[in-house]
Amino acid sequence: MMNVGWARDEDADQIKALLAADGLHLEGGDWRGLGKTWMCVRDGEKILACIAYHPGIPFARLDYLSIDRDVTGLSKARVVRSILEAAFAVCALQGSSFVSGVVPYDLPDYAEFLRKRGGQQINEGFIFVASLSDVLKRRNEVYGRLKNNHIDDGHSHT
Repeated sequence: MMNVGWARDEDADQIKALLAADGLHLEGGDWRGLGKTWMCVRDGEKILACIAYHPGIPFARLDYLSIDRDVTGLSKARVVRSILEAAFAVCALQGSSFVSGVVPYDLPDYAEFLRKRGGQQINEGFIFVASLSDVLKRRNEVYGRLKNNHIDDGHSHT
């Protein structure tokens, strides 16, 4: 029996595996507190699909929809419909007026599902995912070198 609900901390490895199957390999990170941020479709304890929910007003975001590769055909359509309709309901219940997200090019059925429900493509671009520890560690680099813009002699320089 398939059901949709919030993720639990112990689901982190299954969610990371689904994302990795889609090409998003995440090392490290703090995966505690998944409840109220990730929704999952389950068949027993197995996660068939997941989506990240980012609350906001007026926009909520739904990102990283990932579906188990073994789910195909009509079952896949049911899983996608179930998780998206539940996610839309959560967005509305939390006070969001709009929902946005990115649809990967390799999920045209997902885009069509959204178009049929009033969604519109607004632009194209790139999604970047970066480890915050890497970003912060490299914040003082310019073209791969450390910036040397600090003054050690206590004088102001222009």
